[in-house]
Amino acid sequence: MTGKTRRFDVRATAAQARLIKAGAACRHVNPTDYILDSACVQAEMDLADQNRFLLSAKAWKAFLKALDSRPKSSAALKRLFLRRSVFETELRAVARSEKAAPANAAEPSIESEDDG
Repeated sequence: MTGKTRRFDVRATAAQARLIKAGAACRHVNPTDYILDSACVQAEMDLADQNRFLLSAKAWKAFLKALDSRPKSSAALKRLFLRRSVFETELRAVARSEKAAPANAAEPSIESEDDG
């Protein structure tokens, strides 16, 4: 990894500076690293949320061709779809435990202090 060679000059209010220093202290880093890390994380999220991409005519044709082509068959993907979902397994376990509970089991209730 290359060293840091670019500089950003940032002005902050006293309250912002205190907040940044406190956040940096919680993570045991200096304020500069805290700001850079936080800004890079936010930039990655902002870029990931983009929903408009500009492509050259050649890249656009390649993109459309890929969308229109049949998906490649994968043995691993077939095995994955044959397995039961984690959610299905948990739902079945919950349903079994509800059936096993006695019918006269007391339901939990929430009462306020006023209810006595």
